[in-house]
Amino acid sequence: RGFGLLIGAILLVMIVEVLNTGIERLQDNVVKALEQLGPDTPVSRRLHEAVRTHVVSFLDVRGDANTFLRIYEHLPPIMKRRSRAARQRYASMWFDLLEQGVKTGEVEPAINLGIFVPYFLQGLNRIPEWFSPSRMTADGVCDVIFATTLKGILREPPEGPA
Repeated sequence: RGFGLLIGAILLVMIVEVLNTGIERLQDNVVKALEQLGPDTPVSRRLHEAVRTHVVSFLDVRGDANTFLRIYEHLPPIMKRRSRAARQRYASMWFDLLEQGVKTGEVEPAINLGIFVPYFLQGLNRIPEWFSPSRMTADGVCDVIFATTLKGILREPPEGPA
């Protein structure tokens, strides 16, 4: 009986490590993509790149982000909570990017980011459930996201000094 509890505890530690590693690698992928664009790149362009990197990372069946998603959806709530800190760090990156967009006038200020970010990330995270490589591409999925969701929150860039 004690041995079974020990094995269960070891498995729990391993699953939490896989979850956190998947989220951290996803965040690293997105951060690297944004760094390549540079901080002077318009927020709208950085949002496009963040979405593209997230989608491609989740659709890569060899990647940690895809493994995270396949494991995460089957876990009981108590285990999902163990990856909350890593998930919150990732969400914070999106909050920061969107808040920059509000400051630059590129993102609609009336958008409640506390609602939008979790809604948006849940949508992005569910793509592997319905994605069919025989009928669509990652770029095609991103095009739909850009034309619908992002277009709904982005504003025309403000006019600069004449």
